[in-house]
Amino acid sequence: MLGSLLALDLQLSNELSRSYGHTSHSRLFWEAVSFSSDGVPWLVVPLVLFVFLPFIPALRLLLHPFFVHLFIVCAIGAVLDTVMKAILRRPRPPTNKNDNLTPYIGPDKFSCPSGHSSRAFAIAVTVLLHGSSPLRFLAFGWSSVVALSRIFLGRHYPSDVFVGALLGIAQVLASHALGIPQAIVGEVQSYLA
Repeated sequence: MLGSLLALDLQLSNELSRSYGHTSHSRLFWEAVSFSSDGVPWLVVPLVLFVFLPFIPALRLLLHPFFVHLFIVCAIGAVLDTVMKAILRRPRPPTNKNDNLTPYIGPDKFSCPSGHSSRAFAIAVTVLLHGSSPLRFLAFGWSSVVALSRIFLGRHYPSDVFVGALLGIAQVLASHALGIPQAIVGEVQSYLA
């Protein structure tokens, strides 16, 4: 049974990647979509801004529970994705060319779960919990297109992006239920006072 599912996963990955991700124009588009959920803009930029919070009062807008929750789920997700990849050690699909347009090589050579999909769906659920109606639809549309980009580029199997999406959704719901964003906002506000 598992062998049949893995064979289907490989077949879908190969067909989708060959059909949608290997012309120069489509590849550039899918790379841009993929980069929109890359770890650097979603982790490094907010971290740098949080460092400057005590010195630039205008940055205190980042203490809104939405932004704190967003940063927390991206940080937790990066750790969970890395740990799961180290445990599962699933190689990337044979269609992966390791030809990222970004100037650095990804942090790992393993495929499951898709960190981009995890982050994109975590962001979408965070928007769902904190955002307005139009943003909710846009966020879920964007996260779905990010997940597809990872398959079309040959970076992941369909099951990798599915597991990544579930992981992203679960971590947001768990952190929200535990009240983690609100607790951190309170701690930082008392520190800055």
